[in-house]
Amino acid sequence: MITRSVLRNARVQAAAAAARTAVRSTRVQAGALAACTVLGAVGTSGVAHASGAQSVLGVGPSASVLARTVSAPAAGQQDTVPGKETEQQREVEARTDTGDGSRASRDSGRAALGAGPEKPGKPEPKKPEPRKAAPKKAEPKKVAPKPVKRTGPSPQGWISPVQGAYQLSASYAQSGGRWASKHSGQDYAVPTGTGINSVAAGTVVTAGWGGAYGNNIVVRHNDGHYSQYAHLSSIGVNVGERVGAGERLGLSGSTGNSTGPHLHFEIRTTPYYGSSIEPMSFLRSRGVTG
Repeated sequence: MITRSVLRNARVQAAAAAARTAVRSTRVQAGALAACTVLGAVGTSGVAHASGAQSVLGVGPSASVLARTVSAPAAGQQDTVPGKETEQQREVEARTDTGDGSRASRDSGRAALGAGPEKPGKPEPKKPEPRKAAPKKAEPKKVAPKPVKRTGPSPQGWISPVQGAYQLSASYAQSGGRWASKHSGQDYAVPTGTGINSVAAGTVVTAGWGGAYGNNIVVRHNDGHYSQYAHLSSIGVNVGERVGAGERLGLSGSTGNSTGPHLHFEIRTTPYYGSSIEPMSFLRSRGVTG
């Protein structure tokens, strides 16, 4: 009985020791695997793996060998530190850049090292095109207004002695062998029989023969000036008759000292020869434009 009891106790102790050994071994292996996983993530290799495992687990050489076996990098993997490129990565990128320089070849080299594709650079902003200046609009040319020929009296009540076509010939104060002194008036070259009109309202003071002037008429106007009409072919008014501006006095001709049909016209300060003034500027000053 004593022998059987001793054997049973021995077996129980042996089984307990075996169980404790198995549990200890399982714990050691699990601890070593966890330690190696942590150390592998940091990127250390070789003896550092084994030493770290021994330090953490407090195991002997067999645990160190297990740590080195588990944590050793797989074939083709790089032992790198995050955020830094290894020399091998830089060499691969340099080789991919010496080819056609294409971004695709560089990306394939980075993919071989486990790195992501190269990020495209930011496109350069387009420069705004200079604005074209709008063409300037051509300014309209300023055209001077043409003088209007009046068919009636001006606002001041004056009008040209000839209505219709005419040509100015001998002018005031012109010199020549046809006159004993300078020409005393303005000549209007017109055909014989052209109507001759009073330049303003007034009273007839002369109507008849005037020697070198031939048939002539003199009218006294309301402002105190006098107008003369000479070389007429006919006279249509009498002395003392009141006439209005533009009223017919007679017809043009070539009587007296004349070389052709025309009207000799004067503006005077008296009814007599020798008191004449420049007639055209006088009429313009009173609004006569034609």
